[in-house]
Amino acid sequence: PCIVVAPQCDRDDTFGGSWYGGTSRTQRAVVAMVRELCTRRSVDSRRVSVIGFSMGAIGLWDLIAHHRDLFAAAVPISGDLDLSLARDLLSFPLWAFHGERDELVSNANTREMYAMMQKLGGLARYTEFPGVGHDAWQPAFARADLFDWLFQQRR
Repeated sequence: PCIVVAPQCDRDDTFGGSWYGGTSRTQRAVVAMVRELCTRRSVDSRRVSVIGFSMGAIGLWDLIAHHRDLFAAAVPISGDLDLSLARDLLSFPLWAFHGERDELVSNANTREMYAMMQKLGGLARYTEFPGVGHDAWQPAFARADLFDWLFQQRR
């Protein structure tokens, strides 16, 4: 059992992140919403995870870098990141997914982040789907072990 919240972004805004100049109005609203949800008895604030796809994953990297205290784990799918943030996330549980043939968002920074974290002993996991383009969310969500992993994470 879990609670799923899926915030949507207005057409005239973004989820923030490296492509969009950092924090956005929507990203601030997501942070406020998560903080408010964590005050409810039905929410275990030690087990809040965040998943983002594409623009949502680009914003997710920025979100966890600046608000990691809110989350137990993160799953960016087909997103890009500012590699200067990666060091701050060494001890943070995250599992990134990307398609090998993503034509919209390059997987280069995700690959580099994962290699750096492996070298430095970080907690990151990375799965790249051979032959898959931008729609890596489909094979990512099809993995039963993704949700098993998420439910094991605690802050």
